[in-house]
Amino acid sequence: MSGFLPVDSLDSPRFCGLATFMRLPEAQPGARLDAAILGLPSDSGSPFRTGARFGPQAVRAMSVMLRPINPYRGHVNVFKRLAVADAGDASAVPGYLEESLERLEASLDALTSNGVVPISLGGDHSVSLPALRAVARRHGPLSLVHFDAHSDTWRSYFGGKKYSAGTPFRRGAEEGIIDPASSIQLGMRGSLFRWREVGDIGWHRASRFALGRGRKRCSHIWRFAAVLIWRRSLAAGRFMRDRGLAGPAWVRWAETRRYQSKVWWHRSWR
Repeated sequence: MSGFLPVDSLDSPRFCGLATFMRLPEAQPGARLDAAILGLPSDSGSPFRTGARFGPQAVRAMSVMLRPINPYRGHVNVFKRLAVADAGDASAVPGYLEESLERLEASLDALTSNGVVPISLGGDHSVSLPALRAVARRHGPLSLVHFDAHSDTWRSYFGGKKYSAGTPFRRGAEEGIIDPASSIQLGMRGSLFRWREVGDIGWHRASRFALGRGRKRCSHIWRFAAVLIWRRSLAAGRFMRDRGLAGPAWVRWAETRRYQSKVWWHRSWR
């Protein structure tokens, strides 16, 4: 047993105590952890609607409803096997994106340099870049599994700026911290600026690709799941909007195969 167990909600009501992720204990200096929850509360890279800086707080507030045992995966209680705690939030400089990215990276690096796996809560999509940098510094180039409505691989945004919520994965590929040949982006949809941006590789081929390609080339896989993957009825407060999927049935595609959706990956990564 890890000793880092959530508060028992059958003993203490969920509306009591500090709102840590899943009611996990707060991380203490010197604690030996396998993984840590870290908020990345920055939305200075958002090209449209701000407010994602409050994302970590909102996720924690709702996460108190989660129970620790998964009945669909052998009744595993991951917190009895791994030491996981909530490390709070990284700092940011509101309105100054590059300075914010530096601060976020420093907080992430404090975890990865001690062998702790960061489980980060954003934040707009620009916070992915400091997370990739910190993890790749320890493990080398990463395979990216990216669930989103948009590829976030623009060359630049507004005034030729290199850093925004729409550019982190291009920057990661340019910096050599993402291995494009072993990475995939799932759920891409909606309207485009240019017709050559994406290509449809098909549902079944994409599923085999997602499950097998990264394992063949890289020993470490970094997953990024954006709230934009959900349809608006399930995530109304997101900073960008696009038409189409995805609801719970889409996420269960590997088991049910009921929802036949297009799966896109970026042409520049072929």
